[in-house]
Amino acid sequence: MKKRTKTELFTLVFVIIALLFMMVYSSKYRIAVYVPNDSVELDEFYPGEGFEIVDTSELCPISGWDYSGFVVTDASHHRYLVFFWKLDNKEKARELWEELWKKRFEVLAKNRGRIVKPSYAFGKVVRFGIKDMAWQKGCWVFFVETDEGVIPEGKESDFMKKFIPEQFLNEQAAPR
Repeated sequence: MKKRTKTELFTLVFVIIALLFMMVYSSKYRIAVYVPNDSVELDEFYPGEGFEIVDTSELCPISGWDYSGFVVTDASHHRYLVFFWKLDNKEKARELWEELWKKRFEVLAKNRGRIVKPSYAFGKVVRFGIKDMAWQKGCWVFFVETDEGVIPEGKESDFMKKFIPEQFLNEQAAPR
């Protein structure tokens, strides 16, 4: 009887420690994700102040979904290839983000990161000097491709907030 009690106690302590570890680990990995309000239509969206549209892009990284795309530059003349989608609901948006992750991000890469929470998803990869980022929240999905180092590590949220014009911005960003 004593041996069984010790085993049960060990199992209980182990499960509690595992749950605490998971909670601490998952709370560390968050990013503030910014998207336009749901009232903004796909064809109404344009980049925020400080970005200039150089061209519209036809080379979508994933086919079969209605999208818009720009080639934009900032004040430092860095080039960004930006695609964005607005879908009917967040389930379809998450499905698109997952498909985008599988096709563009699950490759041999120098630096890869992925955060998937119930309310948003964010992923980035650096390969061959190019940094790709994709994020999804609500019914919006964004994909950005630029040179490595243009968006510093850890400053992705700042880029998102700057890229989306203030009048379009959904202020309910995911907490840090």
